[in-house]
Amino acid sequence: ANIATMLPPEYKRALDVLLASLTEILRSSRLKFDKYLLYSGEIQIVEGRITPKDIPKGDVWRWNQTKSRQVVVLNGGNLVIRFAKLTPRHTSKRMTSQLPSFKIWHFNITYPSAPQKEYNAIYCERGYSKYTLDNTIPTHIPHPELNIDEFSFLAKFLPQETVDEFWPGILNETSNTLFNNPLPCL
Repeated sequence: ANIATMLPPEYKRALDVLLASLTEILRSSRLKFDKYLLYSGEIQIVEGRITPKDIPKGDVWRWNQTKSRQVVVLNGGNLVIRFAKLTPRHTSKRMTSQLPSFKIWHFNITYPSAPQKEYNAIYCERGYSKYTLDNTIPTHIPHPELNIDEFSFLAKFLPQETVDEFWPGILNETSNTLFNNPLPCL
């Protein structure tokens, strides 16, 4: 039977992403995932066995397998791909914070003719944006509960127009002499 008719549509799309770059990513396999793993569109592969616990997670959430694992056999049985969708889940049932809307796919790739060879790929379908404000990638996973209002204490260091943009209604009491008055010449 045709793989496309047997798999749910989102599983078929994820498998297509893997297969489109399988040869390239197999050549670039590594021993562990790097800091770019959870960025949208990223696909990485490591040699050896992994579990969802080996994938970077947040402070208050971990990865949870949704639905069942799918198995696809290709190349006349010479390539077996087992894969599942993973989404964030709170580490404790008491947690009420909002979870990030990430979606990753975990692929386990084996070759029955070479059972000692096992690869695991992660495709991040929906994750962090590739670019932050300063076009750098953070070296850690940002905390999912940051709120701009928590930084209103910085208003006294900013020009009033910036304060108005981020915190409408907050009056910059210091009238910020750093920005409003030129520095004296020495």
